[in-house]
Amino acid sequence: VIFSEAIRRNIVLLQFKAQNYRSFKNEFVFNMQPAAKQRDLNYSVLSKKVGNKLYKALCSSVIYGPNASGKTNTIGAIDAMRTIVLRGNIRESNVPGLASSILSLMPNIHSSSEDPVCFYIKFIENDFLIEYELKLKLGQCFDKEFKRSIGYERLSINGFDVFVREDLHIDVAINDLVESFMTAQTRDNINSLNAVANSNINPLDLFLANGFKSFYSNEIAEIVLGWFSRKLLVLYRIDNHDINLNSEYEKDVYYEEHIDNAAKAFGSHNTVGFRKDGELARKTSFVNMPNGKRYLVDSEVFESLGTLKFMNLIMPVFTTVSEGGTLIVDEFDASIHPRAIMNLINIFHNDEINTKQAQLIFNTHNPIFLNANLFRRDEIKFVEYQDESSELYSLSDFGTAKDGVRKGEDYMRNYFINKYGAIADVDFTDIIKDAMNGKVEYHAGTKE
Repeated sequence: VIFSEAIRRNIVLLQFKAQNYRSFKNEFVFNMQPAAKQRDLNYSVLSKKVGNKLYKALCSSVIYGPNASGKTNTIGAIDAMRTIVLRGNIRESNVPGLASSILSLMPNIHSSSEDPVCFYIKFIENDFLIEYELKLKLGQCFDKEFKRSIGYERLSINGFDVFVREDLHIDVAINDLVESFMTAQTRDNINSLNAVANSNINPLDLFLANGFKSFYSNEIAEIVLGWFSRKLLVLYRIDNHDINLNSEYEKDVYYEEHIDNAAKAFGSHNTVGFRKDGELARKTSFVNMPNGKRYLVDSEVFESLGTLKFMNLIMPVFTTVSEGGTLIVDEFDASIHPRAIMNLINIFHNDEINTKQAQLIFNTHNPIFLNANLFRRDEIKFVEYQDESSELYSLSDFGTAKDGVRKGEDYMRNYFINKYGAIADVDFTDIIKDAMNGKVEYHAGTKE
């Protein structure tokens, strides 16, 4: 499918839901649609008309919470759905991966074997409101022998359910919009195709990426799959990410002027580039010595941790802002100065620069971003772990009544006095005292 420039633009994430994923036993709703009656910082609200309805979306969101509360699992759930959709099945992969893509680690440890892992996403792709939903039967956490299957799958376009799958039964519905993406031969043989689709469905394969794409409409399937592959960029554990090289780079060593200029603005004293290593790029520094000699050194040896992470981060930022899409980053600001991060956030908030309606979502521990002049209340999310499940909520959920959150309040101060929750009282004093006094016991094996 050849997408026009118009289709590549205006792709906006509206909502994501997950349930029974890792620390989230209960369903959480990550909403990128503005909350009702929130009128602060309207410049950070995107809009897109689909049919006769105008949809609005936030251009950014920041996630707070103590360690082990589930902040990373919020991002990991999106990454897990993306991984499964692009893989097209729920077979176990032999490729070593992160916990977000290992099927046996997805279910919440407190859930029964019957509880499915559930994902739902809603986004706008040009003139289409897309909703896609999955319910995966994966067994209990760590159960690699469970007979897995896809229990439910649904694709909706502009409020119309294109197909609904329940276990091994598929119902495909056709309206004028869906027909416009089908060949004449497909339209004339719809009944036969329905029979073929139901007789060939595999319990481990996504119908979207396989049967629907092959038998009904490759174009509709590619609209959805293309968004997941090109416009939803999740940097889950960014320190583990390498950079893919485009085929246009033929030299073993090169540098990209925009990246180098950004690195210098960030504070690097060297010319930074990349060295070809198979299909990936290793970060490289070109070091100019006072005697005129120039040395090529792996950046992992010569640059700070912050510079290395910045080099991993700046290319996805360039791509997202210039082409549109949603960039989701785990620990966005770790090892990077807050003023540099603040500037990147403001780029997404700048209507004159962010013309492709790019979105930025990240988690952090840095309270400096709890600022009413930087984020709207509905853009600030919190994650708290309680009663065997992580819970996600927004600052706007508190309302604006007497005990609520009013526009312009000192969000950072209120967070530290525990007005919003999602903060832990941590005290290592007694533990360190015991260690100093020799009261530490060592045990063989695992602790019961």
